Amino acid sequence: MATTKHRQSSISTQEDDTNLYSDVDEIFTKLDISQIHQLNKKYRNIIDDTKSNLHDLVGSKYRDLIKIAEDIGDIYQHSSDIDLKVQQLSYKPTKFISIYSDNYGKFDSYMRKQNALQSQKDSRSIIVRNVINKKLRKLDQKIKSGKSPLVHTSNFIYYAKVYHTIEKAFSDIIEKDNNINEKYYELKRNFKNYLEYEISAYNLPESILHANDKFKFNQRLNSKELIMNNPQVLLQDDLDLEFEEEDIEAEEEQDDTDEARNSENAFEVDEIVNSKLESYDRNTSALTNYLISYTILTGKSNLTESKFIELRFLFLQNLFKQLDNESQIDHINFYQIFKYLEHTFVYFDNHFDRKTSDYHRLLLHVTKPWNATTLIGHRVWVEDKLIEFDHATSETSFDKVHKFTEMSNLLLQFVLNILPQENTFENLSLTIFIFHNFLVSLKKLQDSLEISGMDSKFIQLISQTSLLFDLLTKVSSFMNSLYLRHVSYLTEESGLSSIIRKKLELDTHNKEVFQLFTPEFVNLMDHDIDKYINIISKYQESQTTGDAISSLNAWFDKCGKYLKIVNPDSKNISISKLDVYKCIPHLHTTLSNISWGEFALKNIDDEFAHLSTTMGDLLWQQITQFVDFMSNAHAELKSPEKLVYVIGIINQLKVKISSLEIPTTTATDDTKEIVNKLSNSLFSKLIESVPSDDFYLLVDESIQESVTIETVDIPVRPTLKLVRALYKLSSNYLSVAQNSNNSNIFLEAQVTEDFIKCKNKWLKKT
Repeated sequence: MATTKHRQSSISTQEDDTNLYSDVDEIFTKLDISQIHQLNKKYRNIIDDTKSNLHDLVGSKYRDLIKIAEDIGDIYQHSSDIDLKVQQLSYKPTKFISIYSDNYGKFDSYMRKQNALQSQKDSRSIIVRNVINKKLRKLDQKIKSGKSPLVHTSNFIYYAKVYHTIEKAFSDIIEKDNNINEKYYELKRNFKNYLEYEISAYNLPESILHANDKFKFNQRLNSKELIMNNPQVLLQDDLDLEFEEEDIEAEEEQDDTDEARNSENAFEVDEIVNSKLESYDRNTSALTNYLISYTILTGKSNLTESKFIELRFLFLQNLFKQLDNESQIDHINFYQIFKYLEHTFVYFDNHFDRKTSDYHRLLLHVTKPWNATTLIGHRVWVEDKLIEFDHATSETSFDKVHKFTEMSNLLLQFVLNILPQENTFENLSLTIFIFHNFLVSLKKLQDSLEISGMDSKFIQLISQTSLLFDLLTKVSSFMNSLYLRHVSYLTEESGLSSIIRKKLELDTHNKEVFQLFTPEFVNLMDHDIDKYINIISKYQESQTTGDAISSLNAWFDKCGKYLKIVNPDSKNISISKLDVYKCIPHLHTTLSNISWGEFALKNIDDEFAHLSTTMGDLLWQQITQFVDFMSNAHAELKSPEKLVYVIGIINQLKVKISSLEIPTTTATDDTKEIVNKLSNSLFSKLIESVPSDDFYLLVDESIQESVTIETVDIPVRPTLKLVRALYKLSSNYLSVAQNSNNSNIFLEAQVTEDFIKCKNKWLKKT
């Protein structure tokens, strides 16, 4: 037992000593054959255990590469076996000759090295395919979901560098393999489009609240934000503060869900793994990271100042096209549009104008030369290459003011395009609302920036252009043309004058009058259908031509609406709720202290004051022409029905003129006097034409009867014949008025007063 234990301890001691041997010759010199066999078996066990552990650690993700490694390992193992067998044949120290010292051994080593290099070269396409499938395709799938594929936008820089590395280190693989080429450029195009969208849609202010790289749900501007649910919000003073509170609440909700998203989404785990390969500054805005990623992906010469403005320009243009299809154009949120333009100008100055900006500083830092294998892995299987980024930029000149002006002109063109073209009062209301919302939103933008101690770059720009003047001129011109079209209705060929002329030309003498729905009229349908149809058609024509008074009233009412719209006086107006009549007064109050270049409140007041004066002059001009027409028309009138018809129109005109709240002149006073004289003249004609011979006969008989009464007392009551005569006369007046559908001429106080004066004067003469 002691001998056995001694032998085992001796063997173990010798085995431990073999760990100290660094040369094969020493092993064959100092160990016997059994010890060499044991050492060989031990090494094989270690290799097998290591291989098994390696399989367990690496997992299924790198099976392809392990297969390559195993093939190469088998080659080396096969060589080692051959070496071992050769060594076993000549294990005696005096007879051992190294196989590496002869030419065959050197040639064999050279061939094995070349085979290994060829295997390494053949594996490059597999590595590229692996990177595309394991990294880039996953990113592409997340991009297609519509949400941000990464929580921390700074990690987009890593993927941009992966694309750049593949193009620099594996350009030959991409060019030769059509399948890889097609898939690679498709993924790159999708990534490029995504970055362009984020750069274009980004609309957060440059503030400390947003100085981190996390994606925010409210950072993208969309068409829904450009439509207000309620335009009354423009009456509020804290419009911007309300939007800011909503943004902060959205960010807080996002922070609460980020942790859950990371635990549930396997791709976020990959992001964490990637971030360990390279770390980036997370205290930069998402826009800065998008710009850096886009620059690395496409090359610095591609992301120029002009390209940035072009992306924002096209995005805004696309939003405007979507808004053109919206029905509620008076609900357009110009405030959000102005903020987008303001942010665009600020982004440009903060990222491109200053060489010390985060964009330039971080771009130089993250694009320092890097090793390809450090970024994408596979260090053993790929010949490492130092990747450099070309910082050369194009030398084309860039006119910032010109580009910004183009964006401002795009806004003006959009506003002019959405302004209604059809001349209707409803379209005028929309035009006024759009004009009001535009200017009030611009003032809200100025106020929100002044609170932060900043001046608006957008307002400074448009103050140097004619944009605001063009908009004011467009609105004023549309209103003037619309009003001119309406006001001319009084005297135009197909207007009210034409209706009156047709009515007066109708033959009403001895016309048989039928009341609709009476038994006589219904029976007529059974006995003489042609006559029935003829009467119905004439009745409809009479109704059409006889609606002059209601048309005149509607004409005056709408003229009053036009004049009320352009009235800037807000003293007696409570602007608690906006409507078309309160827009101009609200502008007058809100824009009291503005000065945008040469554009000020005085320009608006002067324009609408001129418009109001022009409207008033056109109104009186039309009234004067209409009065002249009526004066000429009544000269040849003899029919009582037509006289009553004209009296109704003239006296309604008189009532409406007296209620006008516009400045009068000597000419307007003369027109009023002509109307009064015309009214008296018409009443005189009517009073003289209605009485019949029976009336005069009854009056004469009443006088004769009064003379023949033999009494000392003077009669205090008229005779019955006189009462009968006056009653019959009154009935005739009412009948004539009823037949002309103008019985209300005796209901208006001013009209009744004129009638009474003319009637009393005639009775005295009679």
